[in-house]
Amino acid sequence: MDENKEKYTIGEIAELFGVPKSTLRFWEDEQLIRLDRNHTNDYREYTVKDIIELCDIIFYRNLNVSIKQLRKIHEMDLADLKNVLNDTQQSIEASIAQLNGARERILFRKDEIARVEELKAQPYKPSEPDMQCVIAGTLSDSISYDPSFLALVCPGGDHPKIRYGIAEKDKSLDGEVIWAKENTRCKYAQCLLKVSATEPERNDLAEHQARLKKRGHACGVTVARYLATATEDTVRYDYYHTWIELLPL
Repeated sequence: MDENKEKYTIGEIAELFGVPKSTLRFWEDEQLIRLDRNHTNDYREYTVKDIIELCDIIFYRNLNVSIKQLRKIHEMDLADLKNVLNDTQQSIEASIAQLNGARERILFRKDEIARVEELKAQPYKPSEPDMQCVIAGTLSDSISYDPSFLALVCPGGDHPKIRYGIAEKDKSLDGEVIWAKENTRCKYAQCLLKVSATEPERNDLAEHQARLKKRGHACGVTVARYLATATEDTVRYDYYHTWIELLPL
């Protein structure tokens, strides 16, 4: 910017601030800034005073202060400006909290997907269930509405029926307990259970049990916690982190 120059064109101002000419014209139409016109060609002319005002307008617009509020910027005293900044700061801090929460949920979901891939690659490792109990119910019964709390339980035996519930880390909660980690001496093998998203009775639990039987184990109760849903070989599956109780043959 030429410090000795007294007046600037809209093109020079647009280039200086990186703001489209259309935006500068809109701000003028909205009476955020009042410009003089060149008496010869009627072009807009920006003075140093206008540039200072534009700095304020750009500052507040970048903070998402509304056009309606900015129309009054010329009438605001220091207390008014401080109130605008306080309100804007509170709004930004709320947005930051929401974004941080979204970031945490993204990281958690990525971890769950990584768990799916890990269980696919290395099934049947010894592992303890990461929940203390499963309470009868569905996800809609959970105040968290977090699908990672959805669990299923399948008792051992021929043709067992899968029951759904909510995974909990606190045994003291109310509700019918359909599975609880009572005996710390129980041994489990972890694997990835694939359940058809449209036909839950179609799943590969029997295949896992058959593989474990070949390894010298009978299978007791199965407990699983939801990880993710994705399409594999044109079929939509719900993936579960699954623990199958190991019993001697």
